[in-house]
Amino acid sequence: MGLGSSEASLSTLTLALHQSPPLKGLAAAHHLASILEQAVPSLTADAVKQFLWQLLHPSAHSYGSQMAELVFGLISNNLVAAEGMKHFLNYVTRHIPQRTVHALFCVDTITVDAVAIKLLNTAVENGDESALEILLEAGINQKRIAGRKGTDLLRAAIQAEKVKVAERLLCAGTNPNPGELVDVAWGTYNSTTPLHAAVSLGETDLVKRLLDAGAQVDRPDLNGNTALALAVKHGELACASLLLGAGADVTTRGALDYAFLVQGSDMCQLLSERSAENQQMSVSLWEILSAARRGVRPLQAYLQDRIHVPEAVRQEFLEKALVSACCYPRHEAAVDALLASGVDPNVEELMSNAGGMSPLYWAVWDGSSRAVGSLLGRGAKVSGDVIQAASTSLYMLRILTDHGVRLDLLGKFGLPAALLAHNMNTLRFLLQAGADVDSLGTFNRESPIEMAVSGGNLQAVKLLILSGADKNDYLMGRAANRAAALGRLEIPKALVESGVPINEPTNRGATVLEACARCRLACRSEIFHYLLEAGTEILHAGHNDPYRECDSLLTELIKHPQDDGLVRLVLDAGVQVNVRGIGRYSQTAIQAAAAQGDLDLVKELCRRGAEINAPAGFAYQRTALQAACNRTVVNMDLVKFLLEQGADVNAKGGTCGGVTALQAAAIQGHTNLAIMLIKDFGADVNADPAIQDGRTALEGAAEHGRLDLVQILLNAGAKPRKGEAGFKNVIKLAEEQAEGRWAVADLVRSYERGLNQV
Repeated sequence: MGLGSSEASLSTLTLALHQSPPLKGLAAAHHLASILEQAVPSLTADAVKQFLWQLLHPSAHSYGSQMAELVFGLISNNLVAAEGMKHFLNYVTRHIPQRTVHALFCVDTITVDAVAIKLLNTAVENGDESALEILLEAGINQKRIAGRKGTDLLRAAIQAEKVKVAERLLCAGTNPNPGELVDVAWGTYNSTTPLHAAVSLGETDLVKRLLDAGAQVDRPDLNGNTALALAVKHGELACASLLLGAGADVTTRGALDYAFLVQGSDMCQLLSERSAENQQMSVSLWEILSAARRGVRPLQAYLQDRIHVPEAVRQEFLEKALVSACCYPRHEAAVDALLASGVDPNVEELMSNAGGMSPLYWAVWDGSSRAVGSLLGRGAKVSGDVIQAASTSLYMLRILTDHGVRLDLLGKFGLPAALLAHNMNTLRFLLQAGADVDSLGTFNRESPIEMAVSGGNLQAVKLLILSGADKNDYLMGRAANRAAALGRLEIPKALVESGVPINEPTNRGATVLEACARCRLACRSEIFHYLLEAGTEILHAGHNDPYRECDSLLTELIKHPQDDGLVRLVLDAGVQVNVRGIGRYSQTAIQAAAAQGDLDLVKELCRRGAEINAPAGFAYQRTALQAACNRTVVNMDLVKFLLEQGADVNAKGGTCGGVTALQAAAIQGHTNLAIMLIKDFGADVNADPAIQDGRTALEGAAEHGRLDLVQILLNAGAKPRKGEAGFKNVIKLAEEQAEGRWAVADLVRSYERGLNQV
């Protein structure tokens, strides 16, 4: 087969359409074309628009089959957005005769598999029960909902709260027990089971259906929680009862302890009836708390009854009990009894649900003044974390400062918390109490003035300036840069008028003009011109700073395009077009222009001497050609211009997350571009991936569900990456997505079997 022979996979689809009554009339074609243009607005470039126009022209023939091929091609290559899939599902299930739909799904090709799975996912995610029924009755065969494919659909239905759809999938024989759980990079889609999802929603009937279907009752999710632990956490008493009836282990993940602390007597009684902890043979957290809430004597009596338990074990449980009592409301009496019994108030419990914080921290966080007073009275230490927790409540802060607090903690922990909460009363109180106005917070080492600017809090900015913030400190310069980038003129104006230096780069190497260039708001031009009038210099760039972490002024303006004439302004001022920062994410101007798809600007930069093959930056950056190929909507004229000007088609990508031009095209699903790069310009289909977070062209196409591109690359000789014996990693990348690319994985498996049979 040739490079483009994957298109042949659609020929059987066309045949099936001709065997069944075709779409009739231009009205039907117009309707489908309208759906297409809504579904894939990013693809309505000239070529697609022209194709649609030809289909709708009165002289066009067999538009039904052509349109179907276009739609199926887009869907099978994962190029249709969710809203577009919803429209297409409605079209297939409401406007096409069911025998035609059945004929389509009887076609045994990878392309039809890909479309069928996408339609199933769309029906499930949108809770379209009738559409799902039509698809199942129209020939969505068992293999398309078998194994993990079906389990993922079931989980997606439950997480989307589509209970009826989930029940229909169970009736169709979907397996409720997933294989290996996977925490995908962008979410937790595969990190839980259908049973966990149903319990979290409190869907009792569905929980029963899942248990009847064989759901594993004690299987933990990726966080280690069983379904019973989630039922307790969410207070789902009926679900907990069902799980216990199915044999759930009550001792896992402290379910009984949590029930006592949070959910109250009914849940606690339900679990305690099933727990062997009621026997007087061991110590339990909930029993200690229950005794402590009644007073010191009941607590001592309980401990005396467990005298056979080693002292170290009893002490550990007492410390856990103190932390737990401070974490949750309604347990102040237990705090008093535990402290009176000699429990150290400065213990830092390392339980996962306590976050490693002290009892005082949790008492402050919970707002329990009684517990806070008891802990302070017993010598609890006031740490920075405690100050941070108190800084959202002036009442709590007064309690702590009256007790005596180190002033450095007020600035380092208190000021950031007050600024994050936009609590001006607390901010004033802290400054009056002696907090250092220039102290650096623990998070990102930001100064108070920077945090005030980031929050857009002009009132706080002015207060900090009046309180003596150091105007010559580089941190004040960073604040000015941030103010310019955020796009609220009155804040940078207040800083400039206070005397902040405006022509010196900050410790990250950016000048205030370069920071302003990053502003995405329409007021950028106003701020830019204000800064020029205030004395900033266009050619005073900070690009030689060894700690630079931003791009040049010209590059920043190009990266954040606006029709405000600023790019032309700085070009005419004489900036160097090849200047770049030395940070990990740096770009040159032509790379930024190519990433924007701006052919005219790329040509202008070339006329001014831009280096077309400037290497890609270290992390997730691209050469000009790579950037052009990496766009969601590719500008083919731009790509051809760059190649004509000598752009290196096989230039290496950045060390981290870099791509070659072909790898970029494969990831984005640009089939025609990939074919052109391979056939006409010799792109290497087996180019090495980036050292870190890289993908070969085949891996990238598989991971993003680009079915035809996977076939094209295999036809062109794509191989596993060096050091790998087979295509296992390619298949894994396809299957581990939030919406598994099952058809792609099946295609690669089939190809690999063919190789092994030769």
